[in-house]
Amino acid sequence: MFDLLVPELSDEQGKRLSSEDYKRGFRERRAAIRDGEAWKLERLQHFEERNEDSREALRQGDWQAVLRLFEAERDALVRRARDDAARGVVFHRIRVVEAPLTSYVQWELHWLRLTAECGHSVRVLPASAVATAEAGSLLPELVLLDDRTLYRVLYTDAGRPDGAVCFTDPSTVRNWAQCLRELCGAAEDIEEYFDRAVAALPRHRQPDQGIDRHADRGKQARWKLADDLSGSSRDVVPAATVTGDIHFHRGAAAESSSPVPRQLPGAVNTYVNRVAELGQLNAVLAGQSGRHSVAYVHTVAGTAGAGKTSLTLRWAHQVKHQFPNGQLFVNLRGYDPGDPVTVAQALQRLLRALGVAAAELPPRHRQRGSDVPFALADRQILILLDNAATVSQVRPLLPGRGDSLVVVTSRSRLASLSVRDGTHRITLSTLPGPEAVTLLRVVTKGYRPEGDAGELAELDPPMRPSSARPADRCRASRQPPAYATRRSH
Repeated sequence: MFDLLVPELSDEQGKRLSSEDYKRGFRERRAAIRDGEAWKLERLQHFEERNEDSREALRQGDWQAVLRLFEAERDALVRRARDDAARGVVFHRIRVVEAPLTSYVQWELHWLRLTAECGHSVRVLPASAVATAEAGSLLPELVLLDDRTLYRVLYTDAGRPDGAVCFTDPSTVRNWAQCLRELCGAAEDIEEYFDRAVAALPRHRQPDQGIDRHADRGKQARWKLADDLSGSSRDVVPAATVTGDIHFHRGAAAESSSPVPRQLPGAVNTYVNRVAELGQLNAVLAGQSGRHSVAYVHTVAGTAGAGKTSLTLRWAHQVKHQFPNGQLFVNLRGYDPGDPVTVAQALQRLLRALGVAAAELPPRHRQRGSDVPFALADRQILILLDNAATVSQVRPLLPGRGDSLVVVTSRSRLASLSVRDGTHRITLSTLPGPEAVTLLRVVTKGYRPEGDAGELAELDPPMRPSSARPADRCRASRQPPAYATRRSH
């Protein structure tokens, strides 16, 4: 659970649209985005999908057909991700899920995992994480396009589409843009969530579509196949008897459908100073050719709350066009409560995002680590390893020399990476007093008296906010910040 300030959203401030008008406006505005972001927040746990073959297969309890129909859409998803990348667009999808998962949500999460494999940004947030924010009502279904147009998407009680309300007021759009970015930052990557919470679940089927276990043993066998099926449905040979080995040979068309991962979380809107540090990161890329400097691994170190992740994401979004084969992001959770991400888990997520099917993953992480350079061969990919605690978390994930670039954020200096791996380190300090005041004033504008921010000028440097995160917490609390107390000495 985290602190989240949910802005007001009154339908009276927007324009009511029919379903057709919403779809037409959405398509036109989305197609017009250049070098921008779009967001989608889904909260309801059931929707009635119309004219959807895979949804009908789910109603029939045929999971094998569901997976086959999903797989048939892979190439189209890859083309859409490439089209977005060519226009500099990242579409972030945030899915709130309740436990236990309904059959519909389980079906949707399989689809969302496939879209992520094809290069789209998808993150999952447990409903328990937003329970406090939803004390009055559930979060709305939202679509935000390029920080200019906000849609509240409407559904009937049965989950059928019922048009939308369109908002273009700059203040309303800005407040919800910030809220969506906070939700995205608190959410979990779909691959990570799926492997932990969905992959091992039995596939749901409707009770009235149950199997006669005595009369239809063939259907029982097909159910077991659907439950055991993993990887790509293209790697299936329909045959009663097979003698000898089977080899799959993919031509140029299959090779061209390799996923282009776009996993960068959204960058914060509010940013102050850090010009020197951004310049150091920009210096990583040498010349206009996009060729990287000698050090292919860079670390951004600094104390908690210094703004390491915010800085790195801001820079990554600025230079992502120089990595045409995609961007990977893994939160290693080195300093988070609970267990950190293991090397095996991180390698699995990296390799899956690079197009390695689950069935093809080596069982041991050392073998998976040796597959990373191979998967990155002849590719220019930016890899962000966030919140690392130790060198042992990072080193097995490094791809070796090539055209890809790795940036690691950590509270630790990770000194042995510099010695052994030639890592270049950037160290973040706290913001100077004037910049800290500016940051707090910008992000709390309209929420707090201006005089509160001015008190920060007299604080010791370790007490000043260095990124938007602590400042946002002050705005959300609407209470005097803990660090806005005058020194008594």
